[in-house]
Amino acid sequence: MCGEYSIIGNVKEESPPVKIPQGSAIVKCGNCRLIFVNPMPYWDSADYENLYDATYFSHLESEGQRKWLNIRKNIIPEKRFQKINQQLKSPLKKVLEIGAGEYAFMCRYLISKGWDATAQEPGRLFAEKLREIDGLKVETTDILNLTGKGCYSVIFADSVLEHVPNPIEYYNRFADLLAPGGILYTVSPNEYSMHNYLANIFAKRKGSTPRYIAPYVQPYHLVGYTKKSLEILAETTELTLLRYDKTDDYMSFHAMNSSRNPLIK
Repeated sequence: MCGEYSIIGNVKEESPPVKIPQGSAIVKCGNCRLIFVNPMPYWDSADYENLYDATYFSHLESEGQRKWLNIRKNIIPEKRFQKINQQLKSPLKKVLEIGAGEYAFMCRYLISKGWDATAQEPGRLFAEKLREIDGLKVETTDILNLTGKGCYSVIFADSVLEHVPNPIEYYNRFADLLAPGGILYTVSPNEYSMHNYLANIFAKRKGSTPRYIAPYVQPYHLVGYTKKSLEILAETTELTLLRYDKTDDYMSFHAMNSSRNPLIK
């Protein structure tokens, strides 16, 4: 947050999976329009295991969702890497995928291209499935506890960083882990989408409290980013926002590199 904030929605869950801090509300920064829950919860490992258990991806088991998973596995990684490659200056072929879940689609794709791939996934059950993927290294340590500097030319996080309560700490770590000329490529929901806009109008008409993120119901989003909030976040953590795309109404894509490790010409 970089300015005064206003409340745009309340948090009232009947059976939350984790404890809700008293007085929780959904708020918006008046300057950068960042959306977040306040007060911000700080979940321990037991909380995360409870939130992201084996049922987290159960909604993807229908025939239609299986077709979507096939697209995510066989088509989307190639398209996203084409965008990454337009900005990539590092000669290393090492990728770190953050919060890879049980799929690690980008790692799978880059392994097929001869890359050294590491999937970071703290969830025990998801990590067990990742270990079945040939050629994939699996890291269960939390990102903030990873050691090393300039280790990866690509750090990839798809629908992950809206779940973390402390983005500045994570982006600082990414800046350290990126090699000179490397790219941090993140994907997050577009909270100011037309879908959310219409949903909130409908909520007002029903007399319900409108809100964007829903931190205590699946998928447990704590933060909703905007382009300006990402620019400020990048500057604060010595990264540079190179690209911000909204390719559809729901998702936005962000590419950054680190100014801590300037590219040696």
